[in-house]
Amino acid sequence: MHYPNRRTARLKGYDYSSPGAYFITFNTKDFYCYFGDIREGIMHLSESGGIIDKIWNEIPARYENTFLDEYIIMPDHFHGIIWIKSPAGTDAINRVRTSGEIISLPSSPQYQS
Repeated sequence: MHYPNRRTARLKGYDYSSPGAYFITFNTKDFYCYFGDIREGIMHLSESGGIIDKIWNEIPARYENTFLDEYIIMPDHFHGIIWIKSPAGTDAINRVRTSGEIISLPSSPQYQS
């Protein structure tokens, strides 16, 4: 498909299956509120929003080398952080998350396979 006014944020030649943390965002077409609505400051998921929540949380069961971090479903978009781990990556991910340590990802040696 050709999107004339769309530019990619992807790094040319980068292997996005490499171990590391990835921030994912997607929006609905025309920013329509398919995923639910906010009432009194609380997000109420629609059926579509519930499906996104379910599928997102099933990722680690489908792909054992993944770990889910924070995510949020908004009426017209989604943000989430997913980690792809190397075989020894689980301990390093937990250490980083609990210590607040800042590391360079995904090029940090501890995440190399």
